[in-house]
Amino acid sequence: MDRLRGQATQVQSSLGTLLVNLENHQHTTATNDELASLTAANQAMRDQINQALKTLDIINNILPNNTATALIKDLAGVKSQLTHQRQAISQLRQLMAAGKTAQARRSINQLNQAANSLTNQLDEAATTFTSNVSPSLDDLTDLISRHLSDNDTAISSLRSLTPQLQAVQDAGGSIAAISKGQVSRINQRLDNVSGTLRDLNEKAAFLNKKNLKQLVKLLGRSPQLANLLASPTQLKTTEQYHLKLFGYAAAPFYTVLSMWIGALLLTVILAWRYVLESKTRLHPNLIQTYVGKLTLFLGISLTQTTVTMISELLILGIRPQNVLAFLAIAYTTTLVFTIMTFSLVFLIGNAGKVIAVLLMIIQIFGTGGLYPLETIPHGLAQFAPFLPFTYAISGFREALGGTDLSVFSQDIIRLLGFAAIFIALACLKRLVGGPVNWLEKGMKRSQL
Repeated sequence: MDRLRGQATQVQSSLGTLLVNLENHQHTTATNDELASLTAANQAMRDQINQALKTLDIINNILPNNTATALIKDLAGVKSQLTHQRQAISQLRQLMAAGKTAQARRSINQLNQAANSLTNQLDEAATTFTSNVSPSLDDLTDLISRHLSDNDTAISSLRSLTPQLQAVQDAGGSIAAISKGQVSRINQRLDNVSGTLRDLNEKAAFLNKKNLKQLVKLLGRSPQLANLLASPTQLKTTEQYHLKLFGYAAAPFYTVLSMWIGALLLTVILAWRYVLESKTRLHPNLIQTYVGKLTLFLGISLTQTTVTMISELLILGIRPQNVLAFLAIAYTTTLVFTIMTFSLVFLIGNAGKVIAVLLMIIQIFGTGGLYPLETIPHGLAQFAPFLPFTYAISGFREALGGTDLSVFSQDIIRLLGFAAIFIALACLKRLVGGPVNWLEKGMKRSQL
C-alpha cells in the first residue's frame, strides 16, 4: 500500500509541477517529461492492481468467502479510477499541446480531486485486506496442516499439488505490494507453506497404487481441492471499449490513410489549373481558379468517401457505436484532406505533391495510428499534435468505441483548423507565383 501511495503522491506532485509551469507559461520539455511521468505512474499502478486481482482470485478459489470478494470489488473500483485517470491524462496532453491553458488548468484540478479519491479507495482496500483476507491465508495453512496430521499416507500422494502451492507462494509478492505492513506476516506464512512443500516432496517417494486410491477418495470428499487441481486459475475478461475484433482497432488508421491517398491521387489525375484555348475570352482570376477547381476536387473526394463508408458498414460489417459521428468524422476528414493537398499543389505546383507524400509518410509512423505514441521515438511523437492524422484517427476511434462528445468535438474543430490554415496559405499564391512558374517551366524543359 505504501508503494501505491507513493505513486499516487508522485502523480499529485507531477500535477502540481504542471500547474506551476502552466501558471508561468512554461511549455517546455520539462512539461512533456511530467506528462510522461504521469503516464508511467498510472501504468505502474494498473500493473500492481492487476497482479493483486490475480492473487485474490487464487485465494478465493481455495477458500471462497465474501470478504475476499469485497476486496476484489474494491480493487476493481481502483482499477476503474486508474482507467479514467489515464484517459484524463491523455486529454490533458492534448490540451497542453494545443495551448488551451484554461481548460488544461481545469483538467489538472479534476485530476487532483480524482487522485485524492483514489487514495481513499486504496485505504479502504488495505483495511479490508488486513481485517478479513489475511485471516483467510491463515485458514489455508491450517487446512494443509490438518490434512497432514489426519492421514500421512494420503498426503504423501499430493505431490501434484506442488505447482499450485508454489503459485500461492509467488502470489505473496503481489499481496506485499498492496500492503507493506503485512510483509512480515505473509513471509512467515509462506515459509510454513515452503516447509509443507518440502515434506510433500520427501514423502512423494512412497507414492504407490494404494496411495493413489486413497488420493481419489480424498478428492471425492473435498470438491474444492479437486476444483483447484482441475483449474488453478481463472481468466476473466472485461471489455472496456466496444472494439471486439482487431479490424475495429485498425479501421480508423487505414480509413484515414485511404482518404489522404485518395485526395493525393486526385492532384495527380486532375489538372489543378484551367487549360483554356487562346481565343477564349474567359480569364479566371486566382480566386475563381482556386474555388472552381477545389469544388471539383471536393465533389470527387466526397463521392470516394461515400463509397468507402458504404463498403465498411455494409460489406465489411463494421458496427460503430455512433453511426452519425462515424459519418461526420469521415466527411470532415475527407474535406480537410482535400483542401490541404489541393492547396499545396495550387500554391507550389508539383512540389506540393512531394510535400503531401512526405506528410503522409510522417503521419503513418508519428500519429499513434499503428503504435502508441509512447512506443515510438520521442522526437517523432512530438509532431503528433501538429498533424491532422492524429485528430482524424481519434475521431474515428470515438465513433467506433463510444463517443465522448468533448473529445470528438475537439477533434472536429482541430481538423477544420487545418483546413483554415491551408486556405490561408493558398492566398500566398500571388507572392510565390513567379518562382513556382519558373520551376514548373524548368521541370517541363528537363523532360523528367
